[in-house]
Amino acid sequence: MKRILAQVEPERIIRIVCHVFKVERGEILRKGYRGVGRGVLMEMLYRYGGMNQREIGEWMGVDYSAVSVMRKRVSILQGKDPKLLALIERVKRELPKTQ
Repeated sequence: MKRILAQVEPERIIRIVCHVFKVERGEILRKGYRGVGRGVLMEMLYRYGGMNQREIGEWMGVDYSAVSVMRKRVSILQGKDPKLLALIERVKRELPKTQ
């Protein structure tokens, strides 16, 4: 059975993702940033931050369809890359600790 997490503040999600992926807040939110951490941030904001793709896109300076593409890309990559999966799991473990 999946554990249900309470909604997490978007700023807390950003701090955790930045910490785990070792990237600065301004860098990960910058439109031209190409790191996978940006896609992970979008996924975490969608799943745990209570934001929809349009809101995430507005916040991160991209169209909602770009959010959808990045979330799908992260989903595919985590299935192929055990290191990425471990980083994502680490982010998920940190979320409840910040409440």
